[in-house]
Amino acid sequence: MTVVLVVLAALCSACSQGVSTTLQHRSAAAAPSGSGLRFGLLWHLGRQPMWLGGVLLGGVGFGLQAVAVGAGTLVVVQPLLVTGLLFAMVSGAVFDRRLPSRGEWVWATLLVVALAVFLLAANPAQGRQSADDGVLVPLLVGLTAAVAVAVVLARPAQPAGAASCLGVAAGIAHGATAGLLKYTVADGRQGPAELLGHWPVWALVIVSLAATLLTQAAYQAGPLVDSLPVMTMLGTVVAVGLGALAFAESLAVSVTASTLQVGSLALMTAALVGLARRSTRQRAELHHGGGSTVQGGVAAQNKSTATEIQG
Repeated sequence: MTVVLVVLAALCSACSQGVSTTLQHRSAAAAPSGSGLRFGLLWHLGRQPMWLGGVLLGGVGFGLQAVAVGAGTLVVVQPLLVTGLLFAMVSGAVFDRRLPSRGEWVWATLLVVALAVFLLAANPAQGRQSADDGVLVPLLVGLTAAVAVAVVLARPAQPAGAASCLGVAAGIAHGATAGLLKYTVADGRQGPAELLGHWPVWALVIVSLAATLLTQAAYQAGPLVDSLPVMTMLGTVVAVGLGALAFAESLAVSVTASTLQVGSLALMTAALVGLARRSTRQRAELHHGGGSTVQGGVAAQNKSTATEIQG
């Protein structure tokens, strides 16, 4: 598969996952309080058509991601999935029956620029298709410990803090999922016996389920601005790190290239936060304005009725 097709598959995956994010967040936010980090939350959401539609789109996105990482590198594919937030912005505006604001487009443009700078500066080279188990397994153990710490910190936190901590945990899990997905695709090329007889596919099932539960819990705990930016960036950083360390995908390491990579990641993070914050504010203003309009109409109607009675 050519680089163009890898990029196209990654962007289509980002589109599917972005719209999926919108659908799943709106369903999870309306779930009963207290269903949090429990499988009861998934049981409740599993009966919501909007959430099921989001899961279906997420599955399509996951399949396209598998195609992309199977033929390309984690260093290229995972950063491209950051554009899913742009598709989440547009789909959210469609559901709210509004156009994205100028501020949203500004942050979206900065995100695309930062992404382009990172990919050009990284100049990644193809590594191994299969990971080095001696490197990957200790990394996964460390990432699991980090997820556990984030989940523990989320429990006593206020809603915003809980959403952020759960977003950290979900982001780490999504990054690990990407690495395991690439490894599983490589095993699948060797036949069913190699696929089912090797540990990565089973680890992928467990980690992806954990990532799904953590993501829904983060969505329920607060607005997207509290969880999605950190979830997206950590997923990218973890996957890129796994690609470089476990799959030997090399990045440019000169002073200039490294500076541009770090700077573009920082700008990408700022753009994600700004975009999520702006979209949340636009939605809040829209709903507040709608509520004010309704209240104003009711007040005017009551005043008119009172005048008629007095007359």
